[in-house]
Amino acid sequence: MESVKIQQLRKSRMKGYVFSLDAAFAVFVFMIILIATIFYIRTPFSSQVPDASAVLVASDIISALDKQKVFNSLDTTSISNNLSQYLPSNLNMSLKLQIYKDNLQFQETKQINTDLNESYYKGKWLLIVGNITDIKNFVLVEYKVGFAK
Repeated sequence: MESVKIQQLRKSRMKGYVFSLDAAFAVFVFMIILIATIFYIRTPFSSQVPDASAVLVASDIISALDKQKVFNSLDTTSISNNLSQYLPSNLNMSLKLQIYKDNLQFQETKQINTDLNESYYKGKWLLIVGNITDIKNFVLVEYKVGFAK
């Protein structure tokens, strides 16, 4: 009779160990989730995707200027003025226009807004000046965009 009581006592002790391990594991998982949540909340949103947003904004600006036929004049002052209307205050952008004649011979290069800090992102657009039946020039627009300090 006494050996049955000892066996029951041992089984109840094993249940206690398993329950304690289960509780400790639950606390461990909770702490990891809590730490990950705090880290995620403290990380500023602006540092998560600045590269993509700057490049997309710059590309959209070039597209808008092209749709308004701002590049048709090839006047750097006009292009610069229109660029400053679209450019957000937290971005700097420079343009290098390589102009080719309709027979693809290089004509000239024009530079707009050269003052960028050392970290920037680049992109290119090839534009047709004129309309599709009367091509006057091709313009290769190389843009650099960076965050203002």
